[in-house]
Amino acid sequence: MDTYRAAGSALSFLAFACLTVVAAGGLLAADKETQVDVVALDQMRRIEMVERIIPASVCVYDGNKRGGGSGVLIDSGGYGVTNYHVVAKMLGERRGWGGLGDGQFYEMEVLGIDPTGDLAAFRLLDEQRFPSVPLGDSAAVRVGDPVVVLGDPFVLSEDNMPTVTAGIITGVHRYQGGSGGNLIYSDCLQTDASINPGNSGGPLFNERGEVIGINGRISVGERGRFNVGHGYAISSNQVRRFVPALRAGLLARHGSLHATVKQKKSGAVVFDEVGFQSPAREAGIRAGDRLVSLDGVEIRSANHFISMMGTYPEDWPVTVAVRRGLERVEEVIRLMPVDPNIRFEYLADRGANVRQIERVLGGFDDATFGKRQVDSAATGFAWDVVLRGDAVLNADHAETTRYRLVHKGKSSAHFEIVTESGRETLVTFDDVWAEKPDGEMLLPQRRLVFNALYYLQKLLIARGDERNIDAIAHVGGDAPFVSSLVGAGRETPAPPWEVLSWDSAGGVTIKISFDPVTGFARRVRAIDLSSNQQVSIELVGHQQYGDLIWARTYDVRGSGYRFSIDVLSVGRLP
Repeated sequence: MDTYRAAGSALSFLAFACLTVVAAGGLLAADKETQVDVVALDQMRRIEMVERIIPASVCVYDGNKRGGGSGVLIDSGGYGVTNYHVVAKMLGERRGWGGLGDGQFYEMEVLGIDPTGDLAAFRLLDEQRFPSVPLGDSAAVRVGDPVVVLGDPFVLSEDNMPTVTAGIITGVHRYQGGSGGNLIYSDCLQTDASINPGNSGGPLFNERGEVIGINGRISVGERGRFNVGHGYAISSNQVRRFVPALRAGLLARHGSLHATVKQKKSGAVVFDEVGFQSPAREAGIRAGDRLVSLDGVEIRSANHFISMMGTYPEDWPVTVAVRRGLERVEEVIRLMPVDPNIRFEYLADRGANVRQIERVLGGFDDATFGKRQVDSAATGFAWDVVLRGDAVLNADHAETTRYRLVHKGKSSAHFEIVTESGRETLVTFDDVWAEKPDGEMLLPQRRLVFNALYYLQKLLIARGDERNIDAIAHVGGDAPFVSSLVGAGRETPAPPWEVLSWDSAGGVTIKISFDPVTGFARRVRAIDLSSNQQVSIELVGHQQYGDLIWARTYDVRGSGYRFSIDVLSVGRLP
């Protein structure tokens, strides 16, 4: 009996084992099918992404429709970017042709150029709305990320349909020196995706179909100019900072601290030489200070500093952190311009500049005036405000004292105190001067606050058709409140603010920064080079005041002072 039981147990175990093997085989087969499904799904997504981005790829041709480069549309108005060296031979007429994947050719105008960073902007001259693609966040790119390249290598795209290659990111924060101070690829991306002559100026995409770079350089083989697996792309975050100036038809200039660094044996990066009239010296930086970070990015080496600095335009605010002994000092410094090394005169495209001015001011009007009455008899506006820290007038008034900023008519404005017995004018001002009722002129650092406010208010009381566009220039981009602190995991950085500039009769330059997304005025700066003084006013917390949307707070910063103006109400004057 025991023998039969033993035999039965053995048969049961064998049956169970067989069932287990069959089940395992089934699971393996199911797992294999799942893997196949995942691969197929990934392939389908990649194909769909490529089909989505192809219409925004541009084959760039000269005036005789000879090919030689690529580009990409980043705005539905036909605006695109490419390499400077692609359009360099078109600068005589500033005309060429752009070929799209639909097989059509569109006349193309060259706008602004950046010879130093090898960038240029163009516009397709057609009234239709064009397909476009967004700029991604190149700071979030990591080695190993999959990428796709579109372009026209070896002029293969006879029908304007771009060639598509794929690969991965093989390096970040690379530096490729240029020639004669131009065509420098600072803090660029490296990829093994096939890039060859003709791909220059074309887009490098991430797997979401966002442009993370503009291709332009390759390492070449000994037998000729062909790809050997090392291509380089200008980072999209660098491109984003320069786009406002390039779209406005300018000769874009890069920025500099006008200071050099060196690396010690210990690995510390210290400032070596600081220019006498450099923005670094004006911010208090001295030779020997240890450089800790630039815009929140820890500086690893002297070369890292040089690479990062090459990605910023002139007048861009960068946050510089240094250590002096045990003290850590952090300053926001605006960069001075560096002229590109070119042997010809490049005149700014005024037509492109005016288009950008009108676009910016149109967005400002749409955002600011909720229910604007075009036929209103109002002759001005008044802002009821409270000061927190009266560093402008040095008046012995409590912080709760009410004031009014009044802009009536077109000639001047005034700042008055509101008391129980009435109003008393404290300062009368315009774009050039600011004086007290007894005729005493305000000191330059205080006068500039009112000069800046005058221009800001002047925008409000002037209707669109009353503005003198001839007195305005679009001068490029500006960093938002959180400057260029961009890192992995963050959302795509916001586009730079657009900057419009006026030069007053008194030698004061006024620069107003506009948020291109909301249309609001966000920062106004007044600069007086003769007195080496300037003031910056941030406009924060916009809200509705009657039929007007305006800032709730003016955060004022000048030489040695800082205070805030809180807006209580804004009203029209009869």
